[in-house]
Amino acid sequence: MDKKLYTKTFSILLLCLLSLTAFGQQGNTYYGSTVYTPSNDNYGSVQISYEYAFNGTQMKIKITQVIAAISPAMHQNEPELVNELRRRGIMPFTQQSGAGVTIYYEGKVSASTNASYQTVPISGSVSGTMTDYAFFEPTEHMKEYSKTYYNNTKKNLYSETATLVQLQITKVLLNDLDQKIEAVRSELNNNKNRFAGLISQGTQAANQYDFAQAESALAEALPLADDNREMKAQADKLKGLIADKKQEKEKKEQEEKKRKEQEEKEKQEAEAKETAAASGGSSSSESSSEEKDKSEAEDSNDDSSSKEKSSQTVYRPKTNRELYDELKALTDANPALLNDPDIRVRLNSYKTMADRDDRNNRDYQSFKMITGGGYHPQTSAALNSIYQTNANIANAEMAVGGVVDAATSIANSIIEANNRKNEERQAAESRKLDAAMAKKEAIAKWEFQLKEDREAYEKETENKIKEDFNLIATIGDVPITYETEVYEEGDSYWQGQVQIFPHKFVKKEKVMASFNKIKTYNLYIVELNGLYGILGDNGEALYPPQFEGIYTFDDAGKRPRFLVNIKDKWGEILADGSIAEEIKYDGIWYTANKESKILKQGNNWQEKSVVDNRLLRQFSNSQIASLYSGGLIPVINTNEKKHNVSGSYSLSSDGQIYGFGETGNSDINSMEYESVRRGQTIERLYKINGKWFVTANYGTKNMTTIEMPQKFVVEALRETESGKKWGAIDQDGNIVVPFEHNFIKRTANGFTTDKGNYNIK
Repeated sequence: MDKKLYTKTFSILLLCLLSLTAFGQQGNTYYGSTVYTPSNDNYGSVQISYEYAFNGTQMKIKITQVIAAISPAMHQNEPELVNELRRRGIMPFTQQSGAGVTIYYEGKVSASTNASYQTVPISGSVSGTMTDYAFFEPTEHMKEYSKTYYNNTKKNLYSETATLVQLQITKVLLNDLDQKIEAVRSELNNNKNRFAGLISQGTQAANQYDFAQAESALAEALPLADDNREMKAQADKLKGLIADKKQEKEKKEQEEKKRKEQEEKEKQEAEAKETAAASGGSSSSESSSEEKDKSEAEDSNDDSSSKEKSSQTVYRPKTNRELYDELKALTDANPALLNDPDIRVRLNSYKTMADRDDRNNRDYQSFKMITGGGYHPQTSAALNSIYQTNANIANAEMAVGGVVDAATSIANSIIEANNRKNEERQAAESRKLDAAMAKKEAIAKWEFQLKEDREAYEKETENKIKEDFNLIATIGDVPITYETEVYEEGDSYWQGQVQIFPHKFVKKEKVMASFNKIKTYNLYIVELNGLYGILGDNGEALYPPQFEGIYTFDDAGKRPRFLVNIKDKWGEILADGSIAEEIKYDGIWYTANKESKILKQGNNWQEKSVVDNRLLRQFSNSQIASLYSGGLIPVINTNEKKHNVSGSYSLSSDGQIYGFGETGNSDINSMEYESVRRGQTIERLYKINGKWFVTANYGTKNMTTIEMPQKFVVEALRETESGKKWGAIDQDGNIVVPFEHNFIKRTANGFTTDKGNYNIK
């Protein structure tokens, strides 16, 4: 065989094979398959099996099978979602028809003539049941030849000879699969948010020794963790915290019991010492001391016997509060001990340091409440600053006490015995007053420092947010509260020749404020690459940027909530991150009174209560005109794909938003109006479908729409070359009173103005 001829023939055959997609053929129906790798993060490679046939100049394509694999991005970033999709049998995805699938394709078709193949390109898309047709236009030469071919054979050229030379899938949309994946993803996110809230509740309850609430939250959270290692670890951490707190509470109860027993013992000893002092003075005191030493020795011997005569005695160091309480009980039982200056100094010092410890503990608990208990260098530094402030308070109190006590000692040395008690009382009263005023001033400084630290924390958080996002808005959430003490002075009374003023500090919960403006925990709206997200008070994401549109509903006395948009659907998210309305509605709007919201889904409308999400009523497009005057619903927000702001708008049955006058916004329809007076208020007069309507309480939460009578004359205010001037118009728009007056007032016969009267028939 001729080698050149063989090579040439093989090359032609190879080129033909390479230029064709491998198809099986049965009659006029052809089969093929292709593997497509889309950019969709939900799924990776998609294998499409299809069949096609020719009918005249038409080509019909039908998808027979779709197989989709899980994407590498989902494997890497959402392993929990992958496991859940596999568990539910959603992925890998196999479907024996094209329902819920849309493909876009390009290709070429050729048909043979006498001399050569004629090729024309085709392109299009098919979806649904995949029975749509793709059309292609033959060349003029092919048209002429097809007529001759039909005349000679009575057959259609394309049905007989058309061949699909090339078919390429350019895009695949698996609509049903995307919806299923998104539903599972949303469910998992909701579970995570719910789990985080329960763990937070359980942690707070455990720290407050409310074990029933903590264990209830843990029991509710455990099923949500499922196979999530991180969530299980958090649940185990809470479980361990509950066990630790139970031991801690039990230990405190035991220590408190021992302390009370010790106080009772010391009280008895003090009573015995007082009795001894009354009978024998200092010798009795020494005797009492000896008895105490003896008693302690006996106790030690008893304790040693019970512990098999241990050779060591272990002492537990006492707190400042315990030292003060012990010495106070002793001096209360034997007031004569206060004549000793050393005793008085010790008593005052113990009390001052005990109060400082109490303030430190209270401040630590307040900071845990404000910061969520997490470690932050800035807040830690602020807490150290407050501890130093408390130390300064203690030093001031001790200094005041020392000065007063020194004065008391001098007075005691020079006054007569019969005046000593009054002088002691007066000195003690002065000491208490000075200490109370010093403490009051110190508390005020501490509260100011607490506010300063909070403002510094907010500033630091906002600066940190701005490093990663565009900060769009700061939204105030619940007020910040803290526990403090408030000074109260009771009614005075006389003790001997000294007037006593009771000084006491009452524990009280205060709301933090700055210049009479309440300070709140914050939520932040941020933007990144045209998408919006919601961050919490510490700058951590409640929802990372993913929303194309967002609106904040903020009403006094209520926590804020957010309307969010993904693609063409809207939903509602609450301040705690939970989802109040799924992202499935064509639009959601809040009414002017801020008490209800309007939801649209196709031709179905709902009105729900903002407070409890209770369904108030349902209606359709055709019912809006009878339910709302003029067929327009007064609302305070739009549904734009950006950060929305509040305003006064009107919502129509087709979901369109109208605003009065030129809005400067293509998404808001402009409605012509006249500024007219209704009573003592300037309202908006406008015309729809041949009827006139006027607003009532425009721009307020009580805004409504009222239909005007068929005939009317009303005062109106227009902008003229001379400024805003008053006039009057009728139902046909005719000017009844020219717009040239500074004021106008209705009378029994018409109107009176600054330029005369107008009688109206």
